[in-house]
Amino acid sequence: MNLEHFSVDTAVKITEATVSKHEVEIAAIRASSKKFDSGMETFRYALLLAAVVAAIWVCFDGVHKLTDGRDAETISAISAIINALELGSVLGYIVAAICGVGWYVERKGKKRAIIQKSSYQKMVEANDPYRPTSGLTETGDTPVG
Repeated sequence: MNLEHFSVDTAVKITEATVSKHEVEIAAIRASSKKFDSGMETFRYALLLAAVVAAIWVCFDGVHKLTDGRDAETISAISAIINALELGSVLGYIVAAICGVGWYVERKGKKRAIIQKSSYQKMVEANDPYRPTSGLTETGDTPVG
């Protein structure tokens, strides 16, 4: 746009309007990107959940097929499998793994929330000389060193 035909005040207003228009477009693109990322995260979670359910279903379907023919040989085969697996010790490992994964997922969500809160807190603290920072990193961890 050629601004030579406008007064200085009008040219400044046109430039400011153009800049703010571009900033609005950039903000809309960023919001769209965050929405897409959120959708993909939800899709990934649903796919993982479906895979876990399918794996459990396959295991139980196999056990069901084994127990269908309730004769002595089938029952002894199932008992041999259970004895070989030592379910008492395996069950402890399974529970520990589930708890570990649960802790990791929870911690990841908390760190994400802390990072978002940190950006807002920095904006508040920037203009307040009587409100010092805690000295923690963006993720809420103690800084190294």
